[in-house]
Amino acid sequence: MKTRIAFALIGLLIAFTSSAQPHRLANYRQLLNEKEKIKGFEKDTAYINLLAKFSTCFYEINPDSLLFYTQKVHRYANNIHYEKGVLESFCSMGYYYSLTGNYAQSLSYYQQALALAEKINDKEVELNMLRNIGMYYLNTGKEAAASQHFNKAYKIATDINHTVAKAYLLVDKAAIPLLHHQHDQALALYREALRVINDPDGFVAAFVRVDIGNVLCEKKQYQEAIPLFRTSLGYYLRTHDNLGRMNTMVALAKAYRGLEQTDTAISYAMTSLSLAKEIKHKEGIKSGSECLADLYEKKGDYRNSLTYFKLYKVYSDSIFNDDTRKKTADLEAKFIYEKKEALLKQKQANQVRILHFQIVIVFISALLMGVLIIFFLFPRWLRQLPYFRDLPPQEKYEEKKLTYL
Repeated sequence: MKTRIAFALIGLLIAFTSSAQPHRLANYRQLLNEKEKIKGFEKDTAYINLLAKFSTCFYEINPDSLLFYTQKVHRYANNIHYEKGVLESFCSMGYYYSLTGNYAQSLSYYQQALALAEKINDKEVELNMLRNIGMYYLNTGKEAAASQHFNKAYKIATDINHTVAKAYLLVDKAAIPLLHHQHDQALALYREALRVINDPDGFVAAFVRVDIGNVLCEKKQYQEAIPLFRTSLGYYLRTHDNLGRMNTMVALAKAYRGLEQTDTAISYAMTSLSLAKEIKHKEGIKSGSECLADLYEKKGDYRNSLTYFKLYKVYSDSIFNDDTRKKTADLEAKFIYEKKEALLKQKQANQVRILHFQIVIVFISALLMGVLIIFFLFPRWLRQLPYFRDLPPQEKYEEKKLTYL
């Protein structure tokens, strides 16, 4: 089952993958230029909001430009104490560092965005930051922390009635039982996501059906999986979504392979591989070629099987190298995070020790002060009591001098 990367603003998911992004970029650039030409132009909240939208257009095109314009948004928003603008900049900087593999830094910005979203009561950003942080924990093996963040985000999504966010979070939560091969628990979460979204012909329903079908295939329930794949494929064909078609075609190929319908499986795997090459999708090429190598081997066509196995091997090694780099970055991020946690705990322990020491010092000082007060004031206070006041005065003894005759 493939791992999904959480987007901090779910509403931007379609916008980022849209083919109209260059058009958006030109429109925002023109609007910015028009604002800057106005006499008495100021970098007010409207300008900062526009600049923030402009920066997101570089998400897929050029991450460095995303960072450049996001830093401007952060600086301008700070100058006028515009917290919403600062929040947008934290989110975008988190995206940038996630894209470039600096996961520790991305986590830091997501946490800052979360704190600020809680402060200004921006529930949508808050739930999405919780989701992003949860995905970070999931990808670094902290399942309990991931589950905790997903649950918090799901409660917020329920409170604000954000059905799309609820569906995505249910899919995210399903990844946890799948890690332990708890297929029925994962299926229950996927089916709940379908029920929540209540849009059988939409994008979310399409990819959730494919996920359900993949789980059913793992359980060897191929006949039940195929209708789900076909329904999703129909959506991807209508919307010209090549990535969705690629993933669904290879899923169908694996289902028909399980049913021993090799020729049908080869047809779907071929189409999936062709689409993967067209969109230059490494994981898709690897998956399609692996499936074809296995199918041709079953058919006894060892020449084609070897051809596709070699292709699979090339892309498998390439992806392995990419995954190794990502895993190294993940481990570095995990080390930095745990080091920060250890330093924080040590700092807290030191503060507790200092507090205890200060309490002891205050107690000893108070005790010494009490002793001094008793030493100097008690005799004087004792003489004021009636019993001691009535005592005869002490006799005075005068030293007599001896005289000699």
